[in-house]
Amino acid sequence: MLDVIVIGAGVSGLSAAHKLKKAGLQVAVLEAQDRVGGRTLTQPVDIGQGKTELFDLGGQWVGSSQKHVIDMLRELGLETYPQYTSGTKVMQLGPESKVRPYSSDIPSLGSLRGLVQLQLFIWKIERMATQTPMEDPRRSPYARDLEGHTVDSFARKDLTCEAAVQLIDVACKAAFGTEATRISAIFFLAYANAAGGVMKLLEAKKETAQEARVKGGTQQISQLLAKSLGDEIVFLSHPVVRVDQTKENVKVTTENGKTIEARRVVVTAPPNMIIKMQFSPPLPLSKKLIYENLPIGHLIKFVVVYDRAFWRENGFSGEVVSNGGTEGLPEGVSQGPLSVCFDATTDRGTPAIVGFIAGRQGVEWQGKTVSILGDYRTNQRLQTDNYKIFIIVAVISMVTAVMY
Repeated sequence: MLDVIVIGAGVSGLSAAHKLKKAGLQVAVLEAQDRVGGRTLTQPVDIGQGKTELFDLGGQWVGSSQKHVIDMLRELGLETYPQYTSGTKVMQLGPESKVRPYSSDIPSLGSLRGLVQLQLFIWKIERMATQTPMEDPRRSPYARDLEGHTVDSFARKDLTCEAAVQLIDVACKAAFGTEATRISAIFFLAYANAAGGVMKLLEAKKETAQEARVKGGTQQISQLLAKSLGDEIVFLSHPVVRVDQTKENVKVTTENGKTIEARRVVVTAPPNMIIKMQFSPPLPLSKKLIYENLPIGHLIKFVVVYDRAFWRENGFSGEVVSNGGTEGLPEGVSQGPLSVCFDATTDRGTPAIVGFIAGRQGVEWQGKTVSILGDYRTNQRLQTDNYKIFIIVAVISMVTAVMY
């Protein structure tokens, strides 16, 4: 009999198995997919002229405030390099969706009133977040007042500037894959607290969540951990369907009929996968309700590779914050596709831009063809003479979005 079974071979599951094995315990890892890495996926992409380049098609950023990940990178001998942020940024926010440049940490929003409102609101939620523990958000002194509030409804109590409201919505879509109207305000505060603060969660400068990238890609974390554990410990293509617990042990059964017994089980699968498993005895009702009410966000990531980093040459950082715009749209979509973009130039110098199509926009645009995208690009008069390859990223990041 094993000591521990870990369900899920993403970064968290393999990190747990790695530490348990180092402590002298016998472990097994069961993974539903045919690869390790979970929401991290690093792929070689043909960039023309017989060359390939590695790009992260899943999670790609790490920050020095994320102590556990940074410690693991050091242990595995993986290096990071800073996210490029130098230069002017671009925003498209407000009722007119006008494109404007800005150089501050937060967009100027086109009006002093909106900027003041936004800054005061950010200071307010930063203070509130410090008192909202991730372990139990109900212990927050603001829990009762925020009951039933989404991030959107809470923000609108302080923000009358539409561009400021849209910026909060874009931030939620980028971080959670869904609109601010679908995220609990108290959960948002707890999540921000776990990240060290709201701005640390959203920004790309030093000591923030988008501070740096891993040379060679983030999936290496899981790949190296799995290699150190060995094939006799990590079982791929073994989706778990049942967990039976007694006073003595836990028996885990996979879809292909494999059963393993251990004294304990660690479950690192996402909530939408956990709720599909059968548990005996059943999960506590409180936990079951949480899993049933954690819908999954919709986040499509794309990367565009260029011959040269023309935005850097022209003094721009490559960062874009957008409400998507509303002009020249094809049938069946309510907004343009963009939410946020960043410079994605690799550590080997291949110029690229990474962006996200999130929430409802992701759902609406996912079914559109390349020709429709081309017509939309023409309608928007985008200057695309410099672009080289559009890397199709069909990976949809499954990000948890909490309903209120």
